[in-house]
Amino acid sequence: MVNDIDIDEAATIRQSEGGKDASSKWHPHTVKVLDMLKRNMTDKSITLSYNELSKGCSRRTAAGVFFELLQLKSWDYIELEQNGEYADIVVAKGNKFEQ
Repeated sequence: MVNDIDIDEAATIRQSEGGKDASSKWHPHTVKVLDMLKRNMTDKSITLSYNELSKGCSRRTAAGVFFELLQLKSWDYIELEQNGEYADIVVAKGNKFEQ
């Protein structure tokens, strides 16, 4: 699912904090990851597995998507839960997910 997202080293630099209409200020990779989550989080699938999302993609892409998930979590667009060290990460909708 995330193979079409090309994460490069410059993607780790963020220019702004999340806000009401922050998507215009967000890095394009952050927007791509949020769009991917919105496509995959339907009414039937309320949560997503990070292991399933990153299955079959390069380590670099998986790491880049992980960083974007942390970014979206800090802005309250998603919720992340991990039940133990090295356990799968569950991604759920946050308070601002539908904005």
